[in-house]
Amino acid sequence: METIAIIGGGASGLMAAVEASLALRQAGAVAHVALFEADTERVGRSILATGNGRCNISNACISADAYRNQVFVEQALMHLQSAYAAERSATSMRTLEANPVLERFADMGLVTREESEGRLYPMANKATSVLDVLRSTAAELGVDVQTDKRALRVDAPAPGGAGCFNIRFADKAIAHAAAVIVAVGGRAASGIQLPEPLACSDMQ
Repeated sequence: METIAIIGGGASGLMAAVEASLALRQAGAVAHVALFEADTERVGRSILATGNGRCNISNACISADAYRNQVFVEQALMHLQSAYAAERSATSMRTLEANPVLERFADMGLVTREESEGRLYPMANKATSVLDVLRSTAAELGVDVQTDKRALRVDAPAPGGAGCFNIRFADKAIAHAAAVIVAVGGRAASGIQLPEPLACSDMQ
């Protein structure tokens, strides 16, 4: 069975694992998703520290001009919106104006509340509720979560597309995957040797 490997068990890694699993299920593909986290005990620890322990997961009014790379963010938001509309098989104004991230969290059972300046928090006002829905959804979808797996290097398949990616870990273990998603923070990403031309740039 082919594997999609996710490196990083924070918010982006957990959501990537959920989305990859949903995409595989929708496509009827025979594959599974494995998530590798460097933390020795659990995934999502960084989520618990966000928003002073309350997890400000989004904003009611997301604007690309609030980001440094406005052009890239605009393209990413448009792609996300198009993918959401295609998934819902709808092009109504409600679908086109909806926040796909919040809709996904709602699908997972998370209720949010809006505070000043459009800040959105979980209704329970606790970051643990965000982590809980991500972990439980990943578990329901059969994601293979492995902790204490610090990735050091990702080797690309042989030229010509034969073979698979090899992920080498600090404990000397090697995982094989048909595809790899690196979803770690900038500091951690700089410690993973990636195939050229995918090398990470220095933090700024």
